[in-house]
Order: sequence, then C-alpha cells, then structure tokens
Amino acid sequence: MEQKETWLAQRRKCITATDVAKILGLAPWGSPHSVWRDKLGREEDGPPSPAMRLGVEMEPRIVDDYVSRHDGVELIDPGRYQLVTHPQHPWIACTPDRVYADRSCGLECKYVLGSQRYWSEEKPANHAFLQAHWCMIAMQIPRWDIAAWVGNRYYEYNLVANAELHKTLVDQCQAYLDRYILGDEEPDLDGSPQTSAYLSNLFEDITEEMLVPPEAVTVDARRYRDILAEERDLKTEKEHLKQGFAKKIGDATGFESEEFVLTYRRTKPSQKIDIRTFVASVEDVLGQDKTADLVQRHTTETPGTRRIALKFREDING
Repeated sequence: MEQKETWLAQRRKCITATDVAKILGLAPWGSPHSVWRDKLGREEDGPPSPAMRLGVEMEPRIVDDYVSRHDGVELIDPGRYQLVTHPQHPWIACTPDRVYADRSCGLECKYVLGSQRYWSEEKPANHAFLQAHWCMIAMQIPRWDIAAWVGNRYYEYNLVANAELHKTLVDQCQAYLDRYILGDEEPDLDGSPQTSAYLSNLFEDITEEMLVPPEAVTVDARRYRDILAEERDLKTEKEHLKQGFAKKIGDATGFESEEFVLTYRRTKPSQKIDIRTFVASVEDVLGQDKTADLVQRHTTETPGTRRIALKFREDING
C-alpha cells in the first residue's frame, strides 16, 4: 500500500500518459478540469472500478497473446507502481505495462468491454493512441505497440514515433501545466457528473445569503430556462416517435435494413419487494422494537447534495 501511495503522490507532480487525452479533451472519461482536481488534490482517490480491476487481472493474458504473436520477444515488467520520467523533463511521466528488453519498443495492454465503440480494427481509441505516444516521449523509445482485447477480438496496433505529433503534445501539456497546475487558473467546467459532485461538496458551510446576480449569470439563467423547455419538448417528441415505432412493429420483433436495426422487445420480468408489507410481517414475528432495531442497523444515510433550481418570477406569477 505504501508503494501505491508513493506512486500516486509522484503522479500528481507530473503529466502522465493517462492525463494527455483528458487535457486535450479527447478522453471518454475525464477532462482538463478533472486532471486539475487530481493534481491539486481536490478529490480523494476512490477505489478502482470493476472494469479497472478486470483490466489489471487480464493484463498477463493479453501479454501472453502478444508474445505468442512475436517470436523471440523478451518483455520486461517495470512494475505496476513504477513511474518513469523523461531524463530532461521530469514532469513528463508514464507507467508502462511492458518494455522490450532492448528498449526498442514498449507495450500497452487494454481490455475493453463497455467502450468498444471507440475502437476499430484499423485504429485504436484516441486516449490509448495518445497514451502510447506519451510513453514514447517519456521513455525516448521509437515504437509502442498496443495489444487490446476489444470484446472477444484481439486487436494489435504498431505505433511509431512522430516528431511533429510529439512536439505538439509536449507544447500543449506544458502550457496546461504552467497555466493550471503551476499557475493559479482553473480550467473551464466540463458538465460531467463528477464535476457536479465536486462542486456540491466544495462548500460545506452554506449560509442563507442570496446574491445579486451579475449580467453574465442573468444571461446564462435565461439560456438555462430555454434549454429546460427544449428538453421537455424533445422528451415528448422522443416518446411520440417510440410510440409510433411500437404501433408499426405490432406483433413482430422489429425492423431491419442495411442502415439500421430497430427492435421492440419485452424486458425480463423484475421483482419488487413491498417494504411496508414486509416490515409489518417481520413485526408480527419479532415485535415492533426488534424490527425497528433491525431496520436501523441496515439503514444508511446518503449525504444530501446541492442542486440547481431555477424559477423565473414571470413564470411563477403567470
């Protein structure tokens, strides 16, 4: 655990391979704002997700698949919590999955389940592509391969160093580092649920003070009201289209053409417990006091979150 904590602390001082796509706005998860929060310690590191744990577990198998396709290759495992930095620019860093023993190539392993749409047989996902190139920069290695299990398919990509691309990545990440991490600016908000949660928990002590809105807030509030109205209209239109599909499909399964597949299937049956009736039945057996104690022991409280609510006075007053 100490090695992991040291690794996490070191990463906060650098731009790592997994940061690059987020900084450039090309990552499916994360953004310039999330990198800023991470580097400045504005958020606690949560437990790894099931997908992340599965990726770690599958890594040795992906390595075996890669080695079986490359006779005579000798790979070195630098270690899961080994941060490698550029010899002249220590803010450029990576944690490689594997490296050739002769340092002629590196290897990134990916196990992809829920994000298969970002991958194709010809091209890796943008975030993996940039991750591999950043590893080349950090370790000064001219080639980096990506071995990926995408669903039940094995894909392999062989990337070579590109001086123009590498200069662009270094310049943009250096500018981000100077402006936001070493400087005193905050990146633009990104609209993600993670950023909303961060803002909700940012101010713990809330007063009853109501502020006078500046003109920019008034403009945004009007636009927000318009968006809410558009959302309601779109939701109604969406449901109308779905109803039309359902009626036209009738007792068939759906439509299928060269362009699309549209189905109208019944979901699997679900079960729902009537909590009130269940508790009443338990009380008949255990008694009210024991049941209340049992319910209390199995009840957890979720902290409240702050939510934005907008009401225009002209709408309230008609």
